[in-house]
Amino acid sequence: MSATVACFTAFYIVLIGCQAGGCSYFAAFVNNEVRPYFVAHGMESDSNNAYEAFVYLVISAVLLWFSFLGTLCGICKPSGRNSSHREDFSSGCGKFLRIVISLAIGLTVVVLACLTAKYAFGWWNYFDSQGLDHLAANCHGLAGMITAGMVLSACTLLVMAIMIISSDH
Repeated sequence: MSATVACFTAFYIVLIGCQAGGCSYFAAFVNNEVRPYFVAHGMESDSNNAYEAFVYLVISAVLLWFSFLGTLCGICKPSGRNSSHREDFSSGCGKFLRIVISLAIGLTVVVLACLTAKYAFGWWNYFDSQGLDHLAANCHGLAGMITAGMVLSACTLLVMAIMIISSDH
């Protein structure tokens, strides 16, 4: 593995680990604090939106944790008598399949982040205007995580696409 690929892989593992942890934390926050607030104040539409955002965050977290574990397992070097089978799988069809799955997970997470972002920014403004600093600060963090995650995911997808295109030549 070249130094560039190793560096990119390490960055990617850290990125998806942080994204997965952030999605997990904010899913719990939305389900345990934001949604009950809206229910207690009779804001049914916002409560439904909070549940929708919770589901998006849980799906994103699960996909990102699978991607995290898959990437970690993918960098392990094969050893023993099955190593030739592993090397055959890591080239050709197996490599293509891993790339397609990674791209699909990345695109799904970006789409779910876009759907969640509209709620996060709205909640941040609402809780800030109501003087609810704890809820506003966490919604601000959620909005920031989503924004950073979308930018980094888009950059990662772009780098992956460039790597795919450049490997064909």
